[in-house]
Amino acid sequence: MKKFSLLGLCVLYIIGMSACNSHKNDMPAHTHEHHQNHSGHDHDHQHEHNHHDHDHEPVAETPEEESDEITLSPDKAKELGVIAQPVKRSDFSEIIKVIGFCNTATTDFSLASASSSGIVTLSKVISLGQTVAKGQIIAKISGVGMAGGDVNENARIALDVAKKELDRLTPLHKDGIVSTRDYNAAVAEYQKAKAAAGNSSVGSQVIARSSGVITELFVSDGAYVEQGAAIASITTNDRLTIQADVPVHYLKTLSQIADCNLIFAGIDSVYTLESLNGKRISGNVGRVSNGYMPVYFEITGDGNIMNGMPVEIYLKGANKKNALTVPLSALSEQQGVYYIYEQLDEDCYRKIPVKIGNNDGVNVEVLSGVDEGKNIVTEGMLFVKLAESSGAVPEGHSHSH
Repeated sequence: MKKFSLLGLCVLYIIGMSACNSHKNDMPAHTHEHHQNHSGHDHDHQHEHNHHDHDHEPVAETPEEESDEITLSPDKAKELGVIAQPVKRSDFSEIIKVIGFCNTATTDFSLASASSSGIVTLSKVISLGQTVAKGQIIAKISGVGMAGGDVNENARIALDVAKKELDRLTPLHKDGIVSTRDYNAAVAEYQKAKAAAGNSSVGSQVIARSSGVITELFVSDGAYVEQGAAIASITTNDRLTIQADVPVHYLKTLSQIADCNLIFAGIDSVYTLESLNGKRISGNVGRVSNGYMPVYFEITGDGNIMNGMPVEIYLKGANKKNALTVPLSALSEQQGVYYIYEQLDEDCYRKIPVKIGNNDGVNVEVLSGVDEGKNIVTEGMLFVKLAESSGAVPEGHSHSH
């Protein structure tokens, strides 16, 4: 019993000493490490903290803010023709966009016709698209070699015979040998032959009745034509008619339409009706065909507008007061979304999505996305868009939104 008690005490003593030593070794070591490296620990901690803050600072700006900024130096913008202007409110007409065609006005169209039957010989300078002057010879017509002979030659022969007969009877009439009735009959025959012959020394000619452009030739060189047949059509293009085909469901608004903007195929310019000295010439709808109604305008040509040209027509309806509008040149379309570019400062821009309404071929109504007074790019938008694609942002440049 004593042996067991002594052995148990020894074991407990050893266990207790081991635990104590372990505790003593841990505590002083921790305390020592803390005291020995305190200043170094603080220095490292402070250094790591500053370094962390330094790295984190640029990340504070979101990618969206960074990517929104587009930079273009003022000198480069001026060189490229980039112009920014404030967004303004103005009167804006409700627009109906339709397709139409340009036709020659009836007063600006003429035909050159054959004055006799025969074979046509076109003048060497005559061709489609050729400009001719009033009175210019387009063609000559001859009956030589045809059955019945040359009409002009026959007329000259008839005139010669009538003149000789009149010359023979004139002295006889003075002497009273020929009656006055026979003499008068000879005079009448001579006048008739003279009228038929006309200016027979140059043959039968086809003359341009007005100045203009030859838009159609109805015969080829060497063809036979009857007297009165059309040889060529001449168009002056001074006054032209625009036919706008309007869907029938706009019937109630047609009475409000008196003005339009026009974009002709192949011409980049946008014409106003006023700039072409134009006017609406149809009051009521004349007919409805395939769900469309024709509306007509008359304009003065400028030398570039031709008969038959397709044209985009922006019919102006009721006037809308204080609409927020921007030029079409300010608008960019990307995957069905429309954008404009706002100038934030002299060398910084950003892209803004906008919702648009109607346009009149020159301006477009902005329904949302930009406020009045914002400075937006109205000219040279493409160059700002290219600068956006390059993604070049100078180091240190930032703009607070």
